[in-house]
Amino acid sequence: MRTQSLFCKDGSSDKVYTVQLECTASLITVKGFGARSGGTMKEYPKYEGTNLAEAEKIYSSLIGEKLKKGYQPFQGIATDYGTSAPLVGQSPATGQHPVNKYQPMLLQSITEKDVERLLTDPAWLMQVKEDGVRAIAHVGQTSIATYSRNNLPVTMSVASKNALCKSFNHCVLDLEVVGDVVVILDLLAAGQTDLRGYSCADRRRALQAIIDSSKTFSSADNHMRVVETAFDEVSKQALLARCRKDGSEGVVFKLKSARYSAGRGPNGLKLKFKARVTLKVIAIGRKGKESITVALADGTEVGNCSTIGKDVPPLGSLVEVEYLYAYRAGKLIQPVYLSIRSDIDEADTAATLQYKGEER
Repeated sequence: MRTQSLFCKDGSSDKVYTVQLECTASLITVKGFGARSGGTMKEYPKYEGTNLAEAEKIYSSLIGEKLKKGYQPFQGIATDYGTSAPLVGQSPATGQHPVNKYQPMLLQSITEKDVERLLTDPAWLMQVKEDGVRAIAHVGQTSIATYSRNNLPVTMSVASKNALCKSFNHCVLDLEVVGDVVVILDLLAAGQTDLRGYSCADRRRALQAIIDSSKTFSSADNHMRVVETAFDEVSKQALLARCRKDGSEGVVFKLKSARYSAGRGPNGLKLKFKARVTLKVIAIGRKGKESITVALADGTEVGNCSTIGKDVPPLGSLVEVEYLYAYRAGKLIQPVYLSIRSDIDEADTAATLQYKGEER
């Protein structure tokens, strides 16, 4: 098999396209796979027959057409296969990275009122919500190809790559890159077996089986770990309490019986821990309609909030803002303007903020 993946970003246009030439014992095919970044790839058959020379001509011509339209090849994806096992979906003879047919399962947001039901329902497991960069990783013996949700490469440390290759040769993993650490969320393929049709619980068991059989995987590894997971009510309650205390971003609930399906659906849910603070409006955005800049009582600017769909609060007024967490000597993360506070006379201080990684 030969493949070439390309992308095109031009103004509001953001597209990806992969050209694939595949030879079997009886048939040669050339196909294109295209979509907007992050969308479902649509297949475009271009050739089917037995003439290799003609297939190669069509393959090269299709790539040339895309390049003329402004597409560019993906850069920085490992292709050093050598004598190692191939990455999933790719022959070692070609030196090309695999076609990524694995799109991440996204999560629907829930509120605190939904949590109690999910904690007590044995059909759902719970995991820590990681705060990193999501990636689908095709792991070979010495090489890794990583893809973001819009099919762009994701950078990870050399130490993390080495750790993954030692334990997960010839696998496809759903993971998050958190600084210099990779956190494994799910196992999507092992060898030539696509596990997306298996239940969440079965995929988790398969992941654990690889870990148990690996002589190199270590829970103490500083560059790779598996997301912490709770399966029953008691362990879910304990994990939730610890996540709140440790200043985690939130928790994730997954239906144990659900298959892995790309995109946002009802089988994966997330609860983000939120905090609220009273701040002073120190600036109003463009045309006075789109955003406000807010500050603490001492005048320290801590963020900008959209006001789209809401009345713009007056300059100097006090407002209530919801946010995920704050950084020391930094700004609020994901601030959301809620309402004007006419019942108080002063904004909050830095001491009242909820800081990342600190007890809530």
